[in-house]
Amino acid sequence: MSNISTWQKKEYLRGYLRAYQKAQHIGADIARLRMRYAYPSAIQYSDMPAGAGGPRDLSDYMAKVDKLERDLSRQMDECIRIEVQIRRDIDMLEDEREREILRLKYIDGMTWEQVARSIPCDVRTATRAHGRALEAFCPSMPMPQGDTL
Repeated sequence: MSNISTWQKKEYLRGYLRAYQKAQHIGADIARLRMRYAYPSAIQYSDMPAGAGGPRDLSDYMAKVDKLERDLSRQMDECIRIEVQIRRDIDMLEDEREREILRLKYIDGMTWEQVARSIPCDVRTATRAHGRALEAFCPSMPMPQGDTL
């Protein structure tokens, strides 16, 4: 139907899950940073002047958290943008079963076994329908070029 390869279509469809995983990693970074500063490793009870570890560390922490939170917000906006576009493209398919298979696989991130249980059908039938769906799928966004991994 189109001159876009199956690989390019799959990469386009995988874009949402990649963006979502990136957002999850940023969220995990924020959680780790908060844990590190929420539980100080040791309290110094010395009357010696303090060098590192004072208010400067706290302001560095706050700046890092703020930057990560802004990054997370931008990444979540990107996730939503990608998901909306992919859903629109999937909704252009004529066959409801093929639309559902692409949604389950590329938006919900299900395995083939989970997709087959949700449809319901066997795994082989799900993968065949997936192949037909990819044949008919016409993305509206530019396709990835080369190796993106």
